Amino acid sequence: MKSAAERFLDYIQYDTGSDRRSDTVPSTETQRVFAQYLAQELRSVGVEDARVDQYGYVYGSIPANCDQPLPVIGLIAH
Repeated sequence: MKSAAERFLDYIQYDTGSDRRSDTVPSTETQRVFAQYLAQELRSVGVEDARVDQYGYVYGSIPANCDQPLPVIGLIAH
């Protein structure tokens, strides 16, 4: 399994800059490529339902590992 540092070094190689002249979401194809890569990364660590929607948002869920009902936690990054 890759270390966090190795993953970070992989991620920074992607051009994720936006294009303000674009009328698409995401605004560049390279952003969509990176989103697909992130979804694959999630699947590689066991997030079975990792996916990318039509707007380039990456989603995935990790099931609870306890029997008690606890609040759901959402993580969002930009």
